[in-house]
Amino acid sequence: MTPTAALFGERSAFWTSQGRVGRALYLALAADSELPDNLLPADVAAILNIDPDSVKQRRVRGEQPSFLKLSGKIVLYPRNLFCLWLADMLVDRRNQSAIPPADRYTQAPNGLPATQ
Repeated sequence: MTPTAALFGERSAFWTSQGRVGRALYLALAADSELPDNLLPADVAAILNIDPDSVKQRRVRGEQPSFLKLSGKIVLYPRNLFCLWLADMLVDRRNQSAIPPADRYTQAPNGLPATQ
């Protein structure tokens, strides 16, 4: 783990202790002045818990998160854009129940549930 990724985790824990969860947590991290303005590819990989080569492959394929290419070898990820991307990737299921409401489904002729 990189020192910046460790700091990212510490700041995430801080904001969580302040009651920020879900999208609000990532928005707080995006604006957190205690974190560096830009992240290195190794930082992004450590934060996402993926191989650094995967981060590079995402860049080559033109996928998110957004990055700055300062030269042929210098790539930086703006922290605010990275955190906003994380917020957009969040699938928040805290308000969903395991069983769908009965009024959203009808019985199909084949006996399987069908959506309306």
